[in-house]
Amino acid sequence: MYVSTCKGGATGQYTYVRLMESYRDENGKVKHKVVQNLGRLDILSQSDPNYLENLKKKYQEDYVEKNRLQSLNRLAQVQNLLSFDNNSSAGAPLPLLQYGHYLLKKIWDDHLHLDRKFKDIQHRQTKAKFDLNAVVSYLCFLKILDPHSVFYSFGDQDGFLGAPVQGIGLDSYYNSYDYLFEHKDSIMKFFNRSINNQLGKTKATLIFYDVTHVYFETALTDLECGRQQMDFQDRLQEEVQLAYESGELDAACFDKEGRLVPGQKTDDFIKKIQAQKIEYLRMRGPSKE
Repeated sequence: MYVSTCKGGATGQYTYVRLMESYRDENGKVKHKVVQNLGRLDILSQSDPNYLENLKKKYQEDYVEKNRLQSLNRLAQVQNLLSFDNNSSAGAPLPLLQYGHYLLKKIWDDHLHLDRKFKDIQHRQTKAKFDLNAVVSYLCFLKILDPHSVFYSFGDQDGFLGAPVQGIGLDSYYNSYDYLFEHKDSIMKFFNRSINNQLGKTKATLIFYDVTHVYFETALTDLECGRQQMDFQDRLQEEVQLAYESGELDAACFDKEGRLVPGQKTDDFIKKIQAQKIEYLRMRGPSKE
C-alpha cells in the first residue's frame, strides 16, 4: 500500500488523503484500488501538522522492511543451495534466478568499458555515495531483458543471480538519472569511441532508441504513486467516488445504472475532469486502450 492525495470538493479546494493498493489483474496489468479514505488533510493535520509526512514515512518504512526480509530469504535460499549440504537442501524448492545480465555485463565491461567510465564519473565528478555503475548497468540490462518502470525494476532486483544491486535504495535509482543527464555528452562520446574501436566507424549519423515503454510521474511524489502507471479510466472512477463522498455530486446526479445525468452540477464536474485529462495526457501520453 501507499499514500495518495487528491483534490475534491465543489471547487477542488480540499485535499483528501487515501491509502491505495497496487495489484496485478489476471492479465498482468497493474491496477490500483482505494483501501481507505482517511479524510480531508486540513482536518487530519489539526492534531499533527506533519500528519501527511509521517504517514508517508510509515508506509515507506514498511515497504523497505518487506523488501529487506524478502532479500534475506532469497539470499538464504541461494546460500543453502550452494552449500552442497544434501541433508539440509534435499526436497527444498530451488529459487528461480535470472542470469541473462551476466552476458550483457560481459559486453558492458570487456567490450564497451562502460564500467570504467561510470566509476571515473562517480569518483571524480559526482558526490554519489552508491555504486553508480551497478545501478546504471542494471537498469540498462533490464531495458533489454525485461523492460519495466524503475520502481518495478527495483522490486525485481532479488530475482537476479549474484544480487548485482544488493543494498542500494530506491532513491539512488532515481538519483542516477540526474547523473546521467549531467554527464550525457561525455558518456555518449565515450560510448561512440568504444563502438568505433570494436566495430569500426560507420555511416550512421542518427540512432533512435525506442523508449515508449518508459514513463515519468511529475504530479505526485515517488511514494504517492509508487512509480506505477494508473490508467485514466481508473482515476476517473476514483474522482467520481470522491466527488460523491465529498458532496460535490449528489444522488440526483446519477441514473439507476450509476451514470452521470446531464445537468449543471455534472457539467461543472465534467469540465474539471476534462482539464485533468489534458494534464494527464501531457505528462503520460494517451492510454494504450
